Amino acid sequence: MAIEPLLTGSVFVVSAVAPPVLARFSRLNGGAIFFASIGLAMAASEIVFRIANPDFNYGPLHGLAIVMHICISAVVVGLATLLALWLRGNRTERDLP
Repeated sequence: MAIEPLLTGSVFVVSAVAPPVLARFSRLNGGAIFFASIGLAMAASEIVFRIANPDFNYGPLHGLAIVMHICISAVVVGLATLLALWLRGNRTERDLP
C-alpha cells in the first residue's frame, strides 16, 4: 500500500486549514500560529501513519519523509498564516464578535 500520498495530503490539508482557524478563534500572534500549525500538521501526519499501519518497514525513509513534510508544511503554513492575519486585521469593529 502506498502511504506517501496519504501522508503528504494530510500534511497539506492541515497546513492550509489550521492557520485561518487559529487566527479566527484565538488571539495568538503570527509566530505562535505558524509553529502551532506546523505541529498540528505533523501530528495529523503521524496519526494517519499509525492508522494506516503500512506493511513496509520504512526505517530511515520515515525520518526523511518527516523532514520533507516539515518543509512542505512550512511553505503552506507561511502563506496561509499571512493570508489569515491579513484578513483578521482587515475586519472592522462591527464585524468583531
